Amino acid sequence: MVILSRLIYLMVALMMCQYIYACVRKNNELSKALNQVFIFGLGIVASYGISIWINNYMVMSVCHTLLFVCMDWVLYSIIRFVYMYINRPIHRKAERVVMTILAVDNIVMLLNPFTNICMDYKLYEWGSTYILMYQPKFLYHVHLIICYCLVVFVMYLLGRCFVQSPKYYKIKYGAIISILLTVVILNAIFLAFPWTIVDFSTLFYGFAAASMFHATFDFVPNRLVRNLRQFVDDNLYDATLIYDMAGNLLSANRLSREIFSEDDIKSLTDFEKYFGEYKDDDFVERQFGDKIFEVHCQKSRDNKRRVMATVFILHDITRIRHALDRVKHTATHDSLTKIYNRLGFIEEGRRYMSTHKDTVLAIAAVDNFRGINSLYGNEFGDKVLCTIAEELIEYHKSVEMVYSRSAEGKFAVLLPASEIGNFIRYVNQITVSFDEDVEIKLTLHFGYIHIEDTSKPLEFYYERALMAQSQTRNQFDHSIVVYDDKLERALNFEHQLIMDMHTSLLNNEFYFVLQPQIDLKAKKVLGAEALVRWQHGKFGRISPAQFIPLFEKNGFITRVDQYIWENVCKTLRELEDKDLFHGYFSVNVSQVDIMNLDVASLLTSYIKKYNLTPDKLHVEITESACVDNRKLLIDTIVGLQKEGFIVEIDDFGSGYSSLNALTNLPFDTVKLDMKFMENFNKSAKSGIIMNSITNMIHDLQAEIIVEGVETEEQEEQAISLQCHVSQGYLYSRPLEIDDFLKFTNEYNSTTD
Repeated sequence: MVILSRLIYLMVALMMCQYIYACVRKNNELSKALNQVFIFGLGIVASYGISIWINNYMVMSVCHTLLFVCMDWVLYSIIRFVYMYINRPIHRKAERVVMTILAVDNIVMLLNPFTNICMDYKLYEWGSTYILMYQPKFLYHVHLIICYCLVVFVMYLLGRCFVQSPKYYKIKYGAIISILLTVVILNAIFLAFPWTIVDFSTLFYGFAAASMFHATFDFVPNRLVRNLRQFVDDNLYDATLIYDMAGNLLSANRLSREIFSEDDIKSLTDFEKYFGEYKDDDFVERQFGDKIFEVHCQKSRDNKRRVMATVFILHDITRIRHALDRVKHTATHDSLTKIYNRLGFIEEGRRYMSTHKDTVLAIAAVDNFRGINSLYGNEFGDKVLCTIAEELIEYHKSVEMVYSRSAEGKFAVLLPASEIGNFIRYVNQITVSFDEDVEIKLTLHFGYIHIEDTSKPLEFYYERALMAQSQTRNQFDHSIVVYDDKLERALNFEHQLIMDMHTSLLNNEFYFVLQPQIDLKAKKVLGAEALVRWQHGKFGRISPAQFIPLFEKNGFITRVDQYIWENVCKTLRELEDKDLFHGYFSVNVSQVDIMNLDVASLLTSYIKKYNLTPDKLHVEITESACVDNRKLLIDTIVGLQKEGFIVEIDDFGSGYSSLNALTNLPFDTVKLDMKFMENFNKSAKSGIIMNSITNMIHDLQAEIIVEGVETEEQEEQAISLQCHVSQGYLYSRPLEIDDFLKFTNEYNSTTD
């Protein structure tokens, strides 16, 4: 019996040490407070164990004294632990009072082995050993009162939390109350009934330590968790299905039962038949009824990779999918016509190319769409676009194709090559009603390309079809351009010119030639028109018809014009200094110059730089320049005239309203092309109109220059219309400076 009790106490002590170590590993404030309880509890167990292990009166009495001391500090540590456990701040003054009382009690207890002021000791035989029993005195009862008061206070703290807590959390406090009550009851039995001999409350300390540790750190309100899990599961936006290793349904939340019938999900085999193929730990998209779900399948496996359960989580993405579809539709469709835009066309066209051979990509552009908007209004322009889109939709009913509105007034179509002719004829029959009595027949210009190599991206063919369509602006005799090798070479050549233009300007590859202008009365060379030329380092002489429209389009013409203007002024200065020529040169100003430069200020700066008078530099401005900003054109002309320059209106008759030009534009000279004059010489009526125009110019105190004079008959016609100056191949082609000076000397000497 004695040996067994010793072994039990040893096991209890080891158990206490285990939980002391567990608290150390937790390493937080609560674990430190609980560890204090366990350490003093270990002191009680060790003291009592030694007292029944060693048969020495003095050792036994000292151990009993230490037991009572440890009991005081166990209770103090429990109070500190409980305050932290219930998350309340401890009262420091009360704590100091308690510590003082316990310290006095400890001193009295520690003196007892020598003074017996608390209790007397008596040995009782117990088997082969002795048990030290004690007979209490007054101070011992004081010690008990202190201890039980502390126990009652702890019970009060825990009991109040127990009463105030929700039912699922009562066990958190009830467990600690139960442990303390058990210890107190066992200790009370030992005190009340001496026949017990051994204080069994100390044997309970090991179990108490384990219970307190797990109640503190491992407590989970399982019923609450189960209820909450069921609540969460039933209120999830996700449907969940769980099957065991045999494929039996373990759990199906409310949402999953709303989606599926019982027969569909009663087993994993049934669900797989209904659901279809899937991969473990993967996401698949499935539609059930009118809802779309993203389904995640996860198989739970043990350490040997055996399937323990299969979980399906179905996330409703119906709204997301519909929202994405709307966003995608907005991103890939034209808001006005509701057909594909360029992005949608490229995306759908790629799929079309992968399944169709021998196809054509065509770009169709409404002829003069800006003019339609200006003349009839933007609302009618929108109606034109919608009408074309409707016709494309109609044509699509009989021909499989992809079509889009790609830009303002432009449509892209991908269709079989055999259909391109029928398609062009079909869309060129489209008419749009302006009102009840007026119908506008549309004209569309086409550029298209045969798709021969489907490995190339659709964007490659799209850009080339667009290039082909852009060429229709320069070809008035027909409105269809097919992209071929010849066009590609021409476009590559244009691209090369653009690549080289800056370098050529730095290398002085741009220069000017002079076409003489003749005084029709005096038969003398008055001046010349300066015309830009390009002597390319690689390609040789480039025609102005090739590079001037290109530079006007990309804006580089302003750099070239400024270069020519300054060189013209510099040449005039040199010729005057050498007494070689004292007439004027005229320079051309483009629409791009007027839009982007302060022309008057620039030309004035060149005149001043080379010490010339403004009448030596005539300025030619095309009548149709800045047709969209007439005020800017007028302001530019007025600014030039204020500085003393002579302004010539070039290409008169090519603009939208030549008579308006005479009325609104301030000018000094009008340049008439001979072809324009010949058009008015075909009938008596036309001649009257031509005479009226020239008379109006004369009445406005302006001079007339006729250009393009190639025959003496044309010269006589110019003289008959009282034109002042003429130029053309009848006199000379454009000449370089030395040749111009030679021509001038010879021509002037001949007419003397």
